[in-house]
Amino acid sequence: QLGAEAVGAKIIIKDTGAYLPLKQDNLLLDIYGKNAISLVGRENILDNSGVHRGSSTDAGDISSIMPVIHPNFSGSIGAAHTNEFKIIDDYRAYVLPSKVAALSAIDLLCNGAQNALKVSSNYSPLFKNKEEYTNYFRRLFG
Repeated sequence: QLGAEAVGAKIIIKDTGAYLPLKQDNLLLDIYGKNAISLVGRENILDNSGVHRGSSTDAGDISSIMPVIHPNFSGSIGAAHTNEFKIIDDYRAYVLPSKVAALSAIDLLCNGAQNALKVSSNYSPLFKNKEEYTNYFRRLFG
């Protein structure tokens, strides 16, 4: 709210208390996974992509409209979003994930964006666009 006020905008916030299930895109996971393996080795990868972790995230909502992945990296201790969470290895927490993301972006965009086009064409969204998504929640929660 303060961010909106700082730029002279008005904002209405409605808490709905609901997140859609996260649907990770398998092709994006493959591309990201191969790049992660190339940097840290297969033995250092824990693939939880098919495991429901019991948490909620707005990435599920985003994945209802477009292809998404929700990777995690090490370099920290303590549970996320708690006072106990601390970064203990800057390289593992910041640099390695950035390198994997950059390599994945290159893989998506090289060769005329062949992989990005494949991801896009193979994706089956829950909603056709953000307006359909928004209308769904308006109907659901008023």
